[in-house]
Amino acid sequence: MDTTITLPEGYSFVDLDDGAKSDMVELLRWSFPTALSHEGMLAVPMAPEAERSVGVRTCEDGRLVAMHASHPWERFPLPGATGQAAGLTEVAVHPEHRRRGLLNAMMRLHLSRCVKRGEVLSILTATEPTIYGRYGYGHAADSLALKLSRGAGLRSIEGSEAVKVRVLQLDRARHTSVINAVHQAAGAQGLLARPGWAGRTTEVLQAAELYEHHPLRGGREELRLMLAERDGEAVGYALFQRNAVWENWGDGGPASTVTVKECVAIDGAAAHALWSRLLDLDLTSKIEAWPVPVDDPLIGMLLNVTAALALCEEFLWVRLVDVPAALAARQYSSDIDVILEIRDALLPANQGQWRVRARAFSAEVSVEAVKSVEVSSADAGTNDARSTSERPADLSLDIRELGAAYLGGTSLAALAKAGLVQARSDEALLRTAAAFLWPIAPGCTWLF
Repeated sequence: MDTTITLPEGYSFVDLDDGAKSDMVELLRWSFPTALSHEGMLAVPMAPEAERSVGVRTCEDGRLVAMHASHPWERFPLPGATGQAAGLTEVAVHPEHRRRGLLNAMMRLHLSRCVKRGEVLSILTATEPTIYGRYGYGHAADSLALKLSRGAGLRSIEGSEAVKVRVLQLDRARHTSVINAVHQAAGAQGLLARPGWAGRTTEVLQAAELYEHHPLRGGREELRLMLAERDGEAVGYALFQRNAVWENWGDGGPASTVTVKECVAIDGAAAHALWSRLLDLDLTSKIEAWPVPVDDPLIGMLLNVTAALALCEEFLWVRLVDVPAALAARQYSSDIDVILEIRDALLPANQGQWRVRARAFSAEVSVEAVKSVEVSSADAGTNDARSTSERPADLSLDIRELGAAYLGGTSLAALAKAGLVQARSDEALLRTAAAFLWPIAPGCTWLF
């Protein structure tokens, strides 16, 4: 354990393992109210069972009162590249022990461990978004919550008729590997890959995502699978559930809702084949889908986009752990030669001025610290010396805003308009903003 991170008196850090699952379940039930019993939650796959988890226990009786876990991603999708990242998850503090500094200590420990592991980023999906900005996380990607009527029209897509769609009862033993393979293939598309497209790279993640416990269904059926195939090869899938038909009978007949948990396809034809069927299931009247990337293929296919009620919600939060390594890990949409002045209260090694140079859509990126030089002011008639940088910074911003712009979905120019980024000139701002933006919007189709 990192001894430089201190907890308030009366508490101690512990690394958690499988033997602590009962304590973890009880803490999560206190932190995230649920209809599941303690015994019911014990059956739910959890990240700490196989991945890095840290808890806080009281010194008096050893009670577990806070925890967090971290998913390891060796190849997290970035604009035009991949990088090593940590997926922060299951951050919990017992209500009796809030406002005592436990979360602050856990966040500092998490970032310290990320540094030691060489993870350049920390990523999360926030249950309470107002918390994480103060720890340097920026709102980097949105998702859509869509509501559509049954029979919503789609544009014709060439090749869709050649895709066969099977509708199956989800069998986790049989289908987990094919679902994971399709998801990975959909994200492995070079420069066209979607930043933020986190893969289910561990058995725990795969099991947890496909797990459905009856009290959590809200009256919906068991999880179903649509599998799209072309020439016998899986090219897409959708996970969905319908409401119980007899409890959802309107004046005009059956009015069940189709809840689309995830729809993933490796190309437009496969996406069209899946959505054509999801939008036309018998005994249903509407379709709800979340989380959907803001530029998902479905948006372009809809004949009447305004008929889709869409709620835009924050989704991915990004925190740069190692600024020079992270800036060098991604690609840029236009040529860039810029000096960024970064403020980072939690990780001082990130503070200072960094010069970023790259060609558009090139893996050759240079990031170096801009060193101060001593400049004599004798010409001004004094013997004093002042310290100045080699050239003025083009942009000055907090690590939070850098995280918001990092995946290419948030404009630095928009942040500057809000007063969150300071620029040397309008031209420097626009050139830098254009380079950081990415043509494919960042996003992910599942929570972690």
